[in-house]
Amino acid sequence: MCTFGQGAFLAWKDYGLEKGREEGIEKGKLDNLIENISALLESGTISDIQQAFSILHVKKELQPKILKRLNLN
Repeated sequence: MCTFGQGAFLAWKDYGLEKGREEGIEKGKLDNLIENISALLESGTISDIQQAFSILHVKKELQPKILKRLNLN
């Protein structure tokens, strides 16, 4: 049998692991989008970042993060 403190620790540990996984997945997706956008811009296929957002169906809430990472804001 465990104490309340041990139970609380285990619950928070599981919560922290889950949040870390979520953030890691989001960062991976963001990195992948940035690579794809950079490739489109460098290839000359498109001339505008908004075209890249449209082609790649980038969600509105991710666009400021991408612009910041690309130093285009």
